[in-house]
Amino acid sequence: MSLHHHPTGGGDSEGEKFHGWYAKTLESYRRFFLAEPPADIWPDAHVRFGEDIHYQRVNTARYWLVRKPWTRRGRQ
Repeated sequence: MSLHHHPTGGGDSEGEKFHGWYAKTLESYRRFFLAEPPADIWPDAHVRFGEDIHYQRVNTARYWLVRKPWTRRGRQ
């Protein structure tokens, strides 16, 4: 069946909504496959919606990557 993408408006309520949907998805996986979802594909919600949401695939043959000098969360 078709799967539609619905962009988020952002904010705490949207984050809670997506956490809930993700939890339901993981529960559906468990019921259907009778197994835990593989963590490399379906990580825990705190990982899935954590800091790594800013992940981007970069062609390192074309670009250099330099880590930002700060590591405190919330700064970009």
